[in-house]
Amino acid sequence: MSFDRTTTVVQQNSAQLRNVTVTYDSAMDTYTVARTGQTERFDPTQRVESANNATRLAHDTPQGTEFLTIVKGPADGPANEAVTLGVWQSARLDGANQINDVDVFVFGRETLPGAIPLTGKAGY
Repeated sequence: MSFDRTTTVVQQNSAQLRNVTVTYDSAMDTYTVARTGQTERFDPTQRVESANNATRLAHDTPQGTEFLTIVKGPADGPANEAVTLGVWQSARLDGANQINDVDVFVFGRETLPGAIPLTGKAGY
């Protein structure tokens, strides 16, 4: 998505399906996300916001700013144990325009079928 920062009008908008790879290192508490042609690593020192099962991380690159938002459950409930929502945004400036590449994905750890609840309530 591209929008003009002076007029706040969207200039270009498109969507596509693409693969995102997510790796979590529990010992270092780091996330590595990758898509075609780009890999970014996020660590706890880059945390800019954390509240109610959601954490936002950010770091600057020569091209712009990378953001990763991790949502482990609903704001008003317990964290999910098997699945997590992720949003990866790459933001860069091109003159008066801000260009945003955004990937939304879910990921989790391998869980045995017997460990998955079959009843109850879930939501985001």
